[in-house]
Amino acid sequence: MADRIAIFSAGTILQVGTPDEVFHRPNARFVATFTGCGNLLAGEVTSREGRTVFVAGGLSVPAEVPWQGPADLVLRAEELVVRPVGEGAVAAKVVRLTRGERYHRVWLQADGVELEAVCTPDQVRELGLAPGRPASLDLPPSRCHLLPSEGAQTEV
Repeated sequence: MADRIAIFSAGTILQVGTPDEVFHRPNARFVATFTGCGNLLAGEVTSREGRTVFVAGGLSVPAEVPWQGPADLVLRAEELVVRPVGEGAVAAKVVRLTRGERYHRVWLQADGVELEAVCTPDQVRELGLAPGRPASLDLPPSRCHLLPSEGAQTEV
């Protein structure tokens, strides 16, 4: 694999960086979708009770960015942590599940937002994940990447 890669769209370079940078910290919605990001949520970075947070639907995630305004949260499906009921930060309900040989994809509804997770067959069995069943989630702040919505004006 190359040391650095470039992502183009319509003849324009959108991002140049290491594969890890482009994969985990895309700088545009197109780059996130192009690299297969499972969770791309439109919302807003705002201040609540003296903290900066990203809000989408009823979901609120701590945000460590120096700006506020419309934003997209990028969280890869394999970085969303599914936990037993009551053990994660966010209550959720399984809405659908597709089974693969080595990994299963699980879509969960949490605070009015649908999120995709990747779990092993053992995790699905141990957590009792099935459509309609409850679970809980952790969205690791270090893995939640925020970028201003395209064309949005942000305030510092």
